[in-house]
Amino acid sequence: MGGQSLALLALAVLVETGWSQQPAPPSKERDRALLQEEAQDYFKKWLEQDVVYIITEEEEDVFQRLTNDDERERFIEQFWRRRDSDLRTAVNEFKEEHYRRIAYANDHFFSAKAGWRTDRGRTYILWGPPDDREMRPSGGRYERLIYEGGGTTTTYPFERWIYRHIPGIGSDIELEFVDQSGTGEYRLALGLEEKDALLHSEGGLTMAEQLGMMDKSQRPYFTPSSAHNPFIQGIMGMRAKDRPFARLARYFDVQQAPEIRYKDLQKLVDSRVFFHNLPFDITTNAIKLDDARVLIAITVEVRNQDLTFQEESGIQQGRLRIYGRVMSVSGRMLTEFEQELAIDYEAEEFKKSLTERSVYQNQVAVPAGLYKLTLILEDLHGERMGSTEIRLPAPKYDEKQLAASLILAESIQKLGAVPDSIQMFVLGDLKVIPNVNRTFASTVSLPVYLQVYNLQVDQALARPAPEIVYEISRNGKIVKNVADTASQNLAYFSPERAVFVQYLDLEGLPLGDYSLRVTVRDGISRESAGTRDRFKIQ
Repeated sequence: MGGQSLALLALAVLVETGWSQQPAPPSKERDRALLQEEAQDYFKKWLEQDVVYIITEEEEDVFQRLTNDDERERFIEQFWRRRDSDLRTAVNEFKEEHYRRIAYANDHFFSAKAGWRTDRGRTYILWGPPDDREMRPSGGRYERLIYEGGGTTTTYPFERWIYRHIPGIGSDIELEFVDQSGTGEYRLALGLEEKDALLHSEGGLTMAEQLGMMDKSQRPYFTPSSAHNPFIQGIMGMRAKDRPFARLARYFDVQQAPEIRYKDLQKLVDSRVFFHNLPFDITTNAIKLDDARVLIAITVEVRNQDLTFQEESGIQQGRLRIYGRVMSVSGRMLTEFEQELAIDYEAEEFKKSLTERSVYQNQVAVPAGLYKLTLILEDLHGERMGSTEIRLPAPKYDEKQLAASLILAESIQKLGAVPDSIQMFVLGDLKVIPNVNRTFASTVSLPVYLQVYNLQVDQALARPAPEIVYEISRNGKIVKNVADTASQNLAYFSPERAVFVQYLDLEGLPLGDYSLRVTVRDGISRESAGTRDRFKIQ
């Protein structure tokens, strides 16, 4: 339901119930002010604490537009009524259960902050008690389950929650919360390895690692050196829901967007004020997350020479604030994000740094469709600002049809260890920094990151066997053609996707504008798919 419809609904409810604003009874100004302050605190707490995890964006927008306390009280009454599971009873079961969950979270999940603010508290409030809960408050010796790779290790304190079904998310949802700091702050884990206290030491090997068939840097991903071996797959017993992008989807599913601190930048977006005296470049890349959603990487690049640096204790410091908002074409906000970047250089490096660029990335998960992205950047030391508003397409990927996604990268780096959380530029176990301007020197190679969806597996090779052709064209004429028919550049695969990393040699190509077309042909089904992008050599 849109924000306007909700506003009309709220107004209709007020009329039907016979509400009308009555004059305030005579009282002293001091008492009146005190009552108003208490009411403001109550409504602020209700919005920012009581219902922060369950209120919709449309409802919040309507609530913020209400002009007096009587309207707000009536709105709150109707808010709970719309969620009442049985209107025939005098008790609102949903409301009672919601506040019971908040009380439980505060009693059982507190750490350095209130229980409702913790990852366990938020999950409990949103989805209720898990159907199964395994608690290991002391950590210690742990025999891995077969799908975790087997073997013995030592863990941090952790909990494993299992939900048989969560409406809107799916069935057999398994979450782990890990206390790596030993302070009682259990954080939602992105991967099964985050509880492993020996992950970065010599001990705690899995069965496959003990047999010398893989090493820790390959956890938990199937790589060409391990995933193509059916014996290793049998030992690891990896479940479909433990694959990297399945975990990433689940991580987004069970969490809500954080509260935005930079209200000043947020208000600039609302007031449609735009600035252009801080130049920056932006690019977006779409990757299939699951059958319903697309992961869009939003990458922003600023020249250091356009930022203001201040010296402090021999360090040249730059500070950049970024606020972004993604909205549907109908005006509904899907998500917003914020970040403050610290750009620091030693004195001897500072002169060289002015020729370099600073890059920031945020990843958002949205359903397939067309959106609008608004960005505002603020140079905190120089009081300069820049902003833009662009179209943000999220392509639809068929759950069975062959398709591909392409990123022209500045660099692609294999990570030595699995990140403990979502990080900028990280896709699976690769750090992929996009080339924002798609501009390359003829003396370097062009790193190409390619994801291909729904490839069939060659049973003899125990991996996909596609034919991939990379064609570089200029003015409609092919000037370079590179073929990979043996999948030599396969970096990862699962039944849903395969990842390829290719480096294209640009040496000998003259300066100018080019087009790269990548064609993938499935060696089993013979189905074909293609994707393309443009770049420049200068």
